[in-house]
Amino acid sequence: MTKGNKIFTGIVYILLGILMWVYKSDLMNWLLTIFGVLIIIYGIKRLSDKAVGPGVISLIIGVVVLLGGWLFIPTAMVILGIVLAIKGIMNLAKAPEGRTAVNVIYNILMIVVGVFIVISPWAMVDWIFIVIGIALIVNGILAFVDASRMEA
Repeated sequence: MTKGNKIFTGIVYILLGILMWVYKSDLMNWLLTIFGVLIIIYGIKRLSDKAVGPGVISLIIGVVVLLGGWLFIPTAMVILGIVLAIKGIMNLAKAPEGRTAVNVIYNILMIVVGVFIVISPWAMVDWIFIVIGIALIVNGILAFVDASRMEA
């Protein structure tokens, strides 16, 4: 990767990281809206090309994403929370021999996080976006550091 590419990558990572950190789950709503509109446009294009089947399917998917996309995320998060809590409970219920304190703490944390996700999926999405945003900002800074060490 060239020095210019590293700098560009760093800028993109930092900008995306800031967007994710500042806007959190609102950013997901924007992305779902943009994605839904793009699928609808694609469906209209397919219909204009006389591809009725794929055009209609694209239109339906676009409308579903546009109108109901915000429902998919909390539903998926609730399912994830239930799975995490059940997995933690099952791991704790296993025979105690060979279990370390770290194992017990890890499984208790898994149960707690699972319950928090079920109780407030959007808040957990916000925290996930904050963590990913910070990671992207750090990666962007590291890309700048890497680029500064490269020869022109």
